[in-house]
Amino acid sequence: MDINENTGGFITINQARVQIDAFRRLHPNEIKGGFIGINLLKHLLKAEDVMGMRIYNAYDEDSGVMNYCLVAVDKHGKDVTTLIADRLKPCPSTCDINSALY
Repeated sequence: MDINENTGGFITINQARVQIDAFRRLHPNEIKGGFIGINLLKHLLKAEDVMGMRIYNAYDEDSGVMNYCLVAVDKHGKDVTTLIADRLKPCPSTCDINSALY
């Protein structure tokens, strides 16, 4: 499957809830998600010839929790590894507890 500037799509709140609930059933002790600030995202997307972003699942052995590494992807589908974002604020602790996705 090719990737491009339009890869991905939108889903309904119900579809999201089904997927999130399935993950939580399979991995009940993992974090629910993570938050990254807009300034870090903008910085990643400023790299040359960026067409998107890739999100890698990761594990922070120091804190003992699942994490994510975000990296810009260039127009050839290659990771731009000169700048990698992580240290997202984990949920719970920064969750919107009133969200339908929580």
